[in-house]
Amino acid sequence: EIGQDPSSQQTVNFIVWNIDGLKTKLNDVVFKQSISKFDVIGLVETWVSDNIECNNMLPGYSEFSVDAVRLGKRGRCSGGIKVLIKKHLANHFKRIKSKFQYGLAFTIGKELFGTDLLFIVVYLPPEGSKSYPNNEPNGINLLEEEITILQSKYPNHKVIISGDFNARTNNELDYILDDNVQHIPIQHFYSPSEFDIPRKSKDTHGDINNHGRSLLELCKSQDIHMLNGRTTGDVNGELTCFTHRLHSCLIYLV
Repeated sequence: EIGQDPSSQQTVNFIVWNIDGLKTKLNDVVFKQSISKFDVIGLVETWVSDNIECNNMLPGYSEFSVDAVRLGKRGRCSGGIKVLIKKHLANHFKRIKSKFQYGLAFTIGKELFGTDLLFIVVYLPPEGSKSYPNNEPNGINLLEEEITILQSKYPNHKVIISGDFNARTNNELDYILDDNVQHIPIQHFYSPSEFDIPRKSKDTHGDINNHGRSLLELCKSQDIHMLNGRTTGDVNGELTCFTHRLHSCLIYLV
């Protein structure tokens, strides 16, 4: 839940789901029934390079897409994002044109939630993926660059990011503990954060990876924080990724 529509007093619900391929689910009635319960739907790893064939998959929704990319001559495409927004809400969402290929960004007008928002749905491939440019193998760093660009254009907008970060953060702090300027010489140029709400995570059986460390640092530097493990509906930091190899938390709401 990302807020409340003051005109209708109804909660706006959204879901972000790594679906490991969209085409195989286009005729899946159960899948469509499941996602149609939500007002805003983010589907990542669609593996679709031409979204024309996947348009109009749900009646009553406006659709936005980032194409997947083919990394070699053989095999499936990589990545791909699709965002669906119920048409009665879509006029509040304005897509931001960007060269950033790992996310879909929107502005949301303050008439919907009482404050202007930047809303970004991301799929960041694992560190070192061939999807990344040779000079920057870390997707979190590329995301931070994009956030900086967007904040320069929309300085009064608060930021919401959700998606698959391929980041393992364990239960490490995503804020600076006891942040203050008492003992540093730049007191007039630095505003300490007052945020100090602890979070929980059930993903404590593996090491923090580089994407995880970078995501934690991104949260600290931008003073934005994970809702996983510290909000109603997920007070324990539930796992979000289930494969035959491991169960972990890779999808976050920040």
